[in-house]
Amino acid sequence: MHIDPFLAPFAGHNIAVVASVARQMLRLGIGPEEALERCAGHLERLKVSVGAAQPPSLPELAAPSGISCPECGLPVQITPVNISKCTNVGGGWKTSVICSNPRCRYTELSTKTVSEWRK
Repeated sequence: MHIDPFLAPFAGHNIAVVASVARQMLRLGIGPEEALERCAGHLERLKVSVGAAQPPSLPELAAPSGISCPECGLPVQITPVNISKCTNVGGGWKTSVICSNPRCRYTELSTKTVSEWRK
């Protein structure tokens, strides 16, 4: 199956979000530059409003200092996967990277272990 290069970076459910954003841009008559500016401003406001309200994360799950979400910039949590039936995601994945921002919740899988993330 051929994947359009524009959509290749997005998982299936995110393509629906991309389509919704494109429809909203058309409806409001804004271009990509203005959309990016609006997103940057919104994410900056989220950092300020959510920063003080962040619940403490468990030490064994917390990412090392300096690891932040590529979407919103707030800290991420690193959790082990494929260690039980409940955490089984298949493949060679060892950890899940999850944004601590409840409004963002960026998630990705990694082949690094929790120990490797701590180094």
